[in-house]
Amino acid sequence: ARPASPVQPDTAGADSLAVDSLAVDTLPAGLLPPAGDTTRREGQEPVVVRPPPGDTLVLFTESADTVDRMVVEDSVLAVLRSLEGYVATEYTGERAVFVSGTNELELSGESRIAREGSALETDSLLVYAGETGVVCGYGTPVLSGEAEPIESDQVCFDIDRDLGMARGARTEFQQGATWFVRGADNRVFVLTGGEHNTLYGEQTEFTSCDLEHPHYTFQARSLKMVEDEMMVARDVTLRFEDVPVFWLPWMVQSMKRGRRSGLLMPQFGVNDIVRNSTGYNRHLSNLGFYWAMNDYMSAKGTFEWYSGNWTAVEGALTYRWLRQFLQGNLTAKHYWRQQDGQPSSREFTLNTSNSWQPDERTRLQLNADYASSTDFVRRNSFDPQELNRRITSSASVNRSFDWGSMSLGADRQQQLSTEQVDYTLPSLSLTVSPMTLFSNGEGLDLTWSGRGQASRRTRDVQDTLPRVRDAESLSASASHSLTFGRLSLNQSADYDRDTQGAKPALAEGPDTVALAEETGVDMGWSTSLSYQQGLWTGTTLSPTFSVSGGLIRNARTREAIDTLGIGGRQDFVQEPLRLSTGASLSTALYGFWPGFAGFSRIRHKIAPSLSWRYSPRAETTTLQDAVFGVRNLREQNQITLSFSQTFEAKVAEDEAADTAAVDTARADGEPRRLPQAEKVMLLALNTGTSFVYDFVAAREDGRGFQTDRITNSIRSDLLRGLQLSMTHDLFEEGEAAEPAEGQEGDAPLPPRTFDPFLTNLNASFSIDSDFWLFRALGLSSGAAVPEPEEPVDDEPGEGAPVGAEADPERGAGGLGSVVPSRRDGGTAGRAGVGRWRAQLSYSLRRNRPGQGLADDASQMLQGSFSFDPTEKWSVSWRTAYSFTDGEFANHVLTLSRDLHRWQANFDFIKAQNGNFAMQFRVQLRDNPDLKLDYDQRTDPSERR
Repeated sequence: ARPASPVQPDTAGADSLAVDSLAVDTLPAGLLPPAGDTTRREGQEPVVVRPPPGDTLVLFTESADTVDRMVVEDSVLAVLRSLEGYVATEYTGERAVFVSGTNELELSGESRIAREGSALETDSLLVYAGETGVVCGYGTPVLSGEAEPIESDQVCFDIDRDLGMARGARTEFQQGATWFVRGADNRVFVLTGGEHNTLYGEQTEFTSCDLEHPHYTFQARSLKMVEDEMMVARDVTLRFEDVPVFWLPWMVQSMKRGRRSGLLMPQFGVNDIVRNSTGYNRHLSNLGFYWAMNDYMSAKGTFEWYSGNWTAVEGALTYRWLRQFLQGNLTAKHYWRQQDGQPSSREFTLNTSNSWQPDERTRLQLNADYASSTDFVRRNSFDPQELNRRITSSASVNRSFDWGSMSLGADRQQQLSTEQVDYTLPSLSLTVSPMTLFSNGEGLDLTWSGRGQASRRTRDVQDTLPRVRDAESLSASASHSLTFGRLSLNQSADYDRDTQGAKPALAEGPDTVALAEETGVDMGWSTSLSYQQGLWTGTTLSPTFSVSGGLIRNARTREAIDTLGIGGRQDFVQEPLRLSTGASLSTALYGFWPGFAGFSRIRHKIAPSLSWRYSPRAETTTLQDAVFGVRNLREQNQITLSFSQTFEAKVAEDEAADTAAVDTARADGEPRRLPQAEKVMLLALNTGTSFVYDFVAAREDGRGFQTDRITNSIRSDLLRGLQLSMTHDLFEEGEAAEPAEGQEGDAPLPPRTFDPFLTNLNASFSIDSDFWLFRALGLSSGAAVPEPEEPVDDEPGEGAPVGAEADPERGAGGLGSVVPSRRDGGTAGRAGVGRWRAQLSYSLRRNRPGQGLADDASQMLQGSFSFDPTEKWSVSWRTAYSFTDGEFANHVLTLSRDLHRWQANFDFIKAQNGNFAMQFRVQLRDNPDLKLDYDQRTDPSERR
């Protein structure tokens, strides 16, 4: 019987780091290298110092360069390899000594033995014992196979058991990043074969730095690494160069790939362990467990403690089933608040995002954010973005049919500043696609289409707020269109019901009503007939005729009924039948101008639209005049003008390049086609408000110009992302004159003067170091700023997110958002040394003074700036300045330093609510849980 192999299996156990069972004396004594220097020198031929015995066969080559000729693929070798039931073992070497008595083979020089995908190579000596099936390599042996190659000082491999052991091993392990492991004094052993390679070591160094002289290393007294399973180390010292900077009694890291269940790494800072002041409140978060339920679902539960403020428990569920187009997440967090060391109240926040597409025509979505107390969010949030937005929720179901589509949805909006909550439940829309009822093939097709919608909206406000109260509105509308060639018949009907809730008078008592509930109903219908006639290219003329009517019931109708004594208070008042006719003309005018600078030609486009509408005076009753007003029911003769214009430039191209492109196309036999010229939008002006002039109003009231406000927008490619929108109030009104005694009809209009006043202004643009003006002035290299890289997976390893972006819970000043949310953990690419980006946005809102409107003016400037002063440093700053308050509203400043496999971040956050925080973090890219944190932040409880 064959004796047991001297290569021992893993007898240390999975929870042991001892390597005594793998001592050097377990190597076969008969396979140790011969005494003396067996390493072949360069150019030296193998020498036989003694004649071989009778049972020994010696083979050697003439020179080292003949090794490659020893393995020649011939017919005999091919037949041997193809034999069934046999496993081929191939030997290659410069000199071979085979002892038949002991069935031993020695290969000297550059030698190699390979079998079933595993190979052992060495540059000195390779010994194979046929009786035991063990092959050992000396010198600089390399054991390779399915795993990473293992370099060592000595390696033995049991061919039959597929088990090997290396002494003084130097190898690599993959776990997100590449970990390089090496040991001193031949005290690192690697067991190969079986299910996983296992490494044992004493006085071992491991690092993820791939430089010849690594920046940092972990030095462990004892180490065990099981490939794709785990790494356990004891007495670990972190060294930068040769300087020890940190010590860990033990270190454990999973080497498994993908998702797996386990304990989460708790998060805390240095000052959470050692306080720098007695008033500092410690903060501990992310203490919990992660559960990988299956391939599609995962869950986690965490505990958070903020001394003197709250204790919180958070639960999260994530699922993703791509084959079923189903994905989403749900995160809920429950707070137990404290005040003066005693429990005070409970709060609840929730965030969820879900999407399901059961088939190609159906899509369901649910996105929800909820906070039981907006005051709790305002006081405790350190996230400026959270404080700027509303807490919104929405749900929708969309379904497409052969004949059209249907959508059913709901939404909720919660204001952080006023605690106002707006609901829309439900919101239903139905669309019928155009259907061809008749077709003669000559363009005279008869088609029909329709649309309907219904929604219910409610508003819930605080009773203490002035001028606002609860409200509810119900609206529905339906319309259809019948088209025959260029002739169209359109009909529509709508229904609106508005209810203003009762408002109590808090000064006298909760049961005293200051404002009673008011309900108004408005129903209307209209029918129109239009014809579209093309005059010339880009010009159309469309005459129209319409008739409309409706019913109304509100506080004004009840007041008119009580005054005139006609009918009952709940009666509807019919709107007079209104006839109108008109026509509209739209066209596009083009002008071409010579180019300038780098532009070869300029195109100016003006797109005006002019329409005329006439409506005779309707036959009315006294009640209708009182409800709708005489001025609104009289004759109307209006013209409306709207227009937009653009200036586009064609970028000049190299004539020689154009000619070469044409010639190349001709040589390939393809049709010649001139390349498309690059176009730049120099300026786009759009007047969003139409100018309306009424000849009857000019004759009766002296107010022919009916447009009170005008909105203009400007866009240009010369400033990247330039969006400019402004609204002007055109007229300033004086005091209204008192109506004359006994005067019937509407009260006289107050005098007004033309005095444009800016009421709204919104502007935004972005600029960078490659701006065209900087290039023209020679201040830029002209190289394009690289686009941001795609976000990377949050698997620890190469390029894993770091800093504030990597950790949403502690990224916003150490606390983050109060309402849990999912954020993108990807990092943007660096722009390059000396390059920068800036984005600015400005907003202005105000009312004209002296018009009886509330003075709620606001003026805000927001901006972000990022640049890379050096190859390793990057800076980003986001801020907002309120001109109204005369102070900065918020700051987010981040300094990042790339330390090769490490990264350092400094974050400073000041939120709108006065909370500010400073955070310093240094962490290993390849294991983000290995980090050093320092947090300093305000205590929200001090401002209660």
